[in-house]
Amino acid sequence: MYEFTVPMFGPEIGHGVDLETRNEQIRFSWDVLKPNSKKACVGAMAEEVESSRLQKGEKEEEIEEVMGGEKQMSDEKKEGGSKRKNKYAVACSIIGSIISILMGYGMDYFSRWGEQGMVDLKHELQQVLMFIAGRCLLGREPHQHVVSYLPTPAHRRRDRAHRRLKELIIHAIRSRRNSSHPCARENHDVLQHLIDSRYKDERPTTDEEVAGMLLAIMFAGKHTSSAASIWTGIHLLSHPNHLCATINELDQVMARHRDANHHLDYDILQEMRTLHFCIKEALRLHPMLVALARHALTNFTVQTKEGEKYTIPGGHMLISSILVNNYLPHVYKDPLVVFDPQRFAPGREEDKVTGPFTYLTFGAIRHACPGEFFAYTQIKVIWSYLLRNFELKMVSPFPQTKWNAVAPEPKGKVIVSYRRRQLTTM
Repeated sequence: MYEFTVPMFGPEIGHGVDLETRNEQIRFSWDVLKPNSKKACVGAMAEEVESSRLQKGEKEEEIEEVMGGEKQMSDEKKEGGSKRKNKYAVACSIIGSIISILMGYGMDYFSRWGEQGMVDLKHELQQVLMFIAGRCLLGREPHQHVVSYLPTPAHRRRDRAHRRLKELIIHAIRSRRNSSHPCARENHDVLQHLIDSRYKDERPTTDEEVAGMLLAIMFAGKHTSSAASIWTGIHLLSHPNHLCATINELDQVMARHRDANHHLDYDILQEMRTLHFCIKEALRLHPMLVALARHALTNFTVQTKEGEKYTIPGGHMLISSILVNNYLPHVYKDPLVVFDPQRFAPGREEDKVTGPFTYLTFGAIRHACPGEFFAYTQIKVIWSYLLRNFELKMVSPFPQTKWNAVAPEPKGKVIVSYRRRQLTTM
C-alpha cells in the first residue's frame, strides 16, 4: 500500500526495492538516528537556532523555487539576497532536523523578534526546524554549495521537486566523496553515516540510494516534528502551571552547568524531564499519525481485555488507530480533557500500563519509529531556548486541528506575544 512513495523518494530505496534490501536500508536509518550516534548533534541543532537569522530570507525564497510552494514573505525578504546566496542556502533549508546544529554562530535566530511583539509561532517553528534539518542531515557543506503516476499537476510538481532535491543532495554527496574537506572526516551527520554504510555483502551505498534515504528521512521527520513542536508550545502556553514548572526546571538545569562552562549537549537535555513529559503529552493528544497499517502474513488470534478472541486471516490489512489508543480511559486518567504531563512521571507511568504497545505515537517494538530520539531532541533544543529567553503568551484562541495535513497541525495562524528575558549564556 506504500508504493506511492516510490516516485517521491526514487526507485533505489524503500518500496522500490526488494524486501531484503529495504530492511538493510532501514537498518542504516536506525544506525544514524539512534541516540549514541546523534549525541554529538545537539550542539549543531543549538547552533542553527542561534544563528540562522541572516540567511532566512534567501532560504525561504529558494524553498519556494524548488517546491513550487506559495510561501508568504515580506517585502524585505523578497528584496534581500542574491541568486548565488539562494543556491548556497537551499540544501540546508529543505531537509529537516537533528541535534548538533543549533548553538554557535553567535546570531540568534529569534533575535529578529526584537525586545517584544507578536509572531506566528507556527510559521517560526516550521522555519527553524528546516534549518536544523539541513545541518543535521547534510552537514556544513550545503551551506557552502548550494494512483501515484497519473500526470496530474500535483504529481508534476512532485516530480520536479524530486529531481531538484536529488540534484542538490547528490551534489553534496559527490563533494563529500571526492574531496579532502575536513567535514568528510570529522562530521557525525546523517549524510556521512549513509555514505559510509555497507550492505551485508559489503556493497557500498550509491549516490542515488543515499539521496533517496535522505529524502525519505526528511519527509518522515519534517512535517511531524514541526507539528509536534507547535502543539507542545500551544499546550505549554495554555497551561500556566506546567509552563511555570518547565521554566523553573530549565533555569535550574542550566544553572547547574553554568560554572562548568558547558554548552547545551545531550546530557543536559536528558535532565529536562518536565519538558520531555510535556512534549510526550502533547504528542499523546495530537499524534502525528492517526493510524498505523499492517499486513497480516498469516492467520493469528488476538484477545481483548474483556477476554473476547478474534481471528485475523492472513492477507488482510489491519488498522490500529493511534488516536483512539492514546485516549483509552482504562489506560489514561481523564484522557480527553486534561493536559497532564506528569502522567508519564515515575510513580504513574501511564504509558506502560498495558505493556510496550500502550503509547503508540512512535510505534513500538519492531516497527518503532527510528526518529523518536531525534524528534524529542530537536524539540527540546528549540523550546529550552525559547522558554529561557522569552516570556511568551498565547494571543490566538486554542486552535482546531487541521486533519488534512501531512501531520495533523493547528488550523490557521498561532499568534503569540513575546517579551525578551535576560539572555542566558547557554
